[in-house]
Amino acid sequence: MVISDKDDDDFTNTRIVAVAPLLEQQLLNYQHHIVHLRHHLAVLQPELSEHVRLALNKLTTALVNSLTQNHSLITQMKNNDRLPGPLFYLSHKYRKLQFHAITPKWLQAQLENFAYPINFGRHVLRSHLLKQCVPPELSNFQMGHWSTGEAALGEYSSFEISEAIALLTPVIDTMLQEQGWRALPTLLN
Repeated sequence: MVISDKDDDDFTNTRIVAVAPLLEQQLLNYQHHIVHLRHHLAVLQPELSEHVRLALNKLTTALVNSLTQNHSLITQMKNNDRLPGPLFYLSHKYRKLQFHAITPKWLQAQLENFAYPINFGRHVLRSHLLKQCVPPELSNFQMGHWSTGEAALGEYSSFEISEAIALLTPVIDTMLQEQGWRALPTLLN
């Protein structure tokens, strides 16, 4: 999966990460949830359903676009309050549902009673990878902790992304299973 967290205009923090089968299943469940939600919204609020359709279309389009086209697409979507991407929440105001992008500020407000920093999952993952004796290069790949001068994903690098992912996914999946994570399907039909 490609993620872009805390990124700037040149997407220097955009990176590829290994996704454990459990998380992959949850992402598929979420995608099905959004599709079902869109169908329900079409009846209640057609314009909101159209927003969801456009967000899903942008996600689908990204899978077939070139790197240059995706750069342009991500730039357009980034911090777009009018048409957020596929991670959003709905609020009810003035007898209407409203569509909002999930932002770090909003997420922090939802977790105000959470005893740990919002990025504590990254620390848990890093600690687990260290305990499992995962080589530092693989851990840095997953966490996005490259040092200056390292270009593991660069044109002349001998770093094998598929090999890294094949080694990381079972370690991450085992951690999620041990912690009791499970993929939850949508309740919408």
